[in-house]
Amino acid sequence: MGSRIDVSRNNSIPNITDKNNVFRYSTDSGTTWKDITLAGGSYEISQINSEMQRLMQLNGDSGIEVTINYHALGSVVNITPDKYEVDFTAANSLAQTVEFGYIITKIQYFSK
Repeated sequence: MGSRIDVSRNNSIPNITDKNNVFRYSTDSGTTWKDITLAGGSYEISQINSEMQRLMQLNGDSGIEVTINYHALGSVVNITPDKYEVDFTAANSLAQTVEFGYIITKIQYFSK
């Protein structure tokens, strides 16, 4: 009898690099901005959200969530606090990765 070898690989094409790894947000209606930077790697939207949550918590912040819009095959940014804003115009922004254009938004539920 021969032996059986199983080989499996994960999809590991990096979609986050130093060219698209910055998430900029404001907690004071755009007066000041905070940047968080994701490490390069292969992320799904849920993993981007988890890492954003972790990095925002290091800043003492929470209230912005990125999820999947299954119906439109895109992403949703849910901004809970009224004074929070997201700036997708920042250099090296996550904008294209989460399928948003280069915009600044404070709309509480923004879908693309």
